[in-house]
Amino acid sequence: QERVDVRVLPSREGIDACLGLGWKGSHIIAMQGPFSRELNRAMLTSLGITCMVTKESGHAGGFFEKLAGAADAGCQVIVVGRTVKESGKDLEEMKLWMKESWDRPQPDAQKAEGKNVTVTLAGIGTGGIGQMTWEAICSILESDAILGARRMVESGLAVCRHFLPEERAKKAIFISYKPQEMISWLESHEEIRRPVILFSGDVGFYSGANGMWEAVQAQEGNLCCRLIPGISSLSAMSALVGRPWEKAEIISLHGRTLSGAEDWSLRDGRDRFLLLDGSESLHLLCEKLLEAGQQRARVLVGERLGHKDEKVTDGAPAEMLKREIHRLSCAWVIPAYV
Repeated sequence: QERVDVRVLPSREGIDACLGLGWKGSHIIAMQGPFSRELNRAMLTSLGITCMVTKESGHAGGFFEKLAGAADAGCQVIVVGRTVKESGKDLEEMKLWMKESWDRPQPDAQKAEGKNVTVTLAGIGTGGIGQMTWEAICSILESDAILGARRMVESGLAVCRHFLPEERAKKAIFISYKPQEMISWLESHEEIRRPVILFSGDVGFYSGANGMWEAVQAQEGNLCCRLIPGISSLSAMSALVGRPWEKAEIISLHGRTLSGAEDWSLRDGRDRFLLLDGSESLHLLCEKLLEAGQQRARVLVGERLGHKDEKVTDGAPAEMLKREIHRLSCAWVIPAYV
């Protein structure tokens, strides 16, 4: 009773019920609503409330004003939802439905010989299951083969182990990052009808998916492609550092060198996002910034984004010049305005 305040209608029945449960008058707020966002915030703030429990009362009960006021006050909200009549299958019915679904031949498997096989090129974001789109996850679960570089294939197999029973989690795999090798493998395995090739990040952002797409288009076999986008490291890093990416200049140092056309004085005031290739590329970036007089720029480095050991380090170029980082890293540069 000392830690909980109740807000009820100013009726005798409501107040009597609170008193009967042991609440003192100093912890009973008897007021007629609905209340504005500002009044909700003021009450929560003045009483130091950290958690509000409310029923889902809708517009008439001022439900959304309660949520907004709680957000303004930094207050957690627990909502008691409306009673919903449930329908569906019980556990045994679901087991039977799942078994029938898995045993049922897939549409692709029923295609006549010589028809196209659709190869799905899926971006898996930064690699963790939480960073994959549901469409990418479904493409992995529904596949009969997973192809790609080792790290991508391992991420795909982790998805299968997470969502599928053990006997369904096993897939045919082929580890390669070379388009022609993967095409040759698919052509030699005619039983594979639903292959998925996994790529890091987004398939349209410095991705090997482009080379695979072009290779499939150029071949005269029975393969065709579809693309599934993913969450790019640019988008993930933008969210982590709280900076919009639409105005940032994008530079890739992943397996590349600087073109020489970059303006490291950052006179245009734009942020820079860089795909790094380990410590050497970070050090090169910092050297360029120092040479151009951007000693007070902020360099934020994101390492292994989306993984449990994800880390973002913030420092000036001179500080970051001394750091060693993971090869799977990117950088966000915020200019120093003089």
